[in-house]
Amino acid sequence: MFSDPQINSGQLINILRQTPTAQATITGSASYPNIHGTVYFYQLMGGVLVIAEVQGLPYSSGTCQSNVFGFHIHDGNSCTGTAADPFANAGGHFNPSGCN
Repeated sequence: MFSDPQINSGQLINILRQTPTAQATITGSASYPNIHGTVYFYQLMGGVLVIAEVQGLPYSSGTCQSNVFGFHIHDGNSCTGTAADPFANAGGHFNPSGCN
């Protein structure tokens, strides 16, 4: 449930009807070729609303299964690289304030 005291559900629906300010395509690496999706970015007065639709995430089973996934944003403009580092050109993690 979206809970921002500055935005009610009607306003959120109106935001989502708009064209996103930006979007990024997600593609998996050679190790995870089934991962794909899109991330949508909507500029708001107090920040950015980020919505990610991702399919093909790996599923682990067994005693120590872990099906929790996260993602981070890089400051580069291309998720390309080399055989040794498939995402070498993605740049560093997006961190405009230089926080730890």
